[in-house]
Amino acid sequence: MSKIRIVHYINQFFAQIGGEEKSDYPIELREGEAVGP
Repeated sequence: MSKIRIVHYINQFFAQIGGEEKSDYPIELREGEAVGP
């Protein structure tokens, strides 16, 4: 079985999605890119 790494941002702001107005943003998968600060 291959290893996978899971990173979960609790706050969508750090994923560069938006603030309070984007709180209903759906789950998305971003493969091969680092996201956040």
